[in-house]
Amino acid sequence: MIREFRREDADAVAALLNEAEPPEGVTGPGIVHWQEKQPERARVASWVAEEGGEIAGWSRAAMRWAVSSEQVGEVWGFVHLTQRRSGLGSQLHEQGVAQLLGCGARVLESWATTEPEARFLRARGFLPAREGTILALDTASADLSGLAELERRLGEEGFRLVPLAAVLDRARDLHAVDAEAIADVPDTYVEDDVRFEDWLDEALGHPQ
Repeated sequence: MIREFRREDADAVAALLNEAEPPEGVTGPGIVHWQEKQPERARVASWVAEEGGEIAGWSRAAMRWAVSSEQVGEVWGFVHLTQRRSGLGSQLHEQGVAQLLGCGARVLESWATTEPEARFLRARGFLPAREGTILALDTASADLSGLAELERRLGEEGFRLVPLAAVLDRARDLHAVDAEAIADVPDTYVEDDVRFEDWLDEALGHPQ
């Protein structure tokens, strides 16, 4: 059964997405944030596939609110490996596409991290536009032996490393840095319209 996402689904959806390759690393509160704390113009909608009372798949569609073009939407979904080739992915995908077209999207974007996912998208008319490299770090065994020397050297240049919590009162400065960095990320449609008020909730207000 395909139905609209409900708040009480969040923990189960997070557990599902942590089965992805690579894992999404999102929590239940993070899922709720994705749904509820986007700018209104994002027109976010999400659905779940329910099988035997369990969440077997999830999809999300949204207009890309941080790009100048108002006609670009993105749709993405994930189905548990044991439930694939059952039609759930197609139904979830179709819900997202219909949502975006109804919002006026003229460009639909998605992404894949495995070849089966890429085949799924190609079969539905998507064409590859960009490739990226996913880097992973095991923080438990990360080599920090050079950190102290790096902090010392940069400290002589006037820099210091502080927790984000220590500078939350400088939201405007944080936004300026983040927006400039985001706009520099190579993309088909560059995120060049990250407005401060939207960024406060969507980025700085993220529970994770």
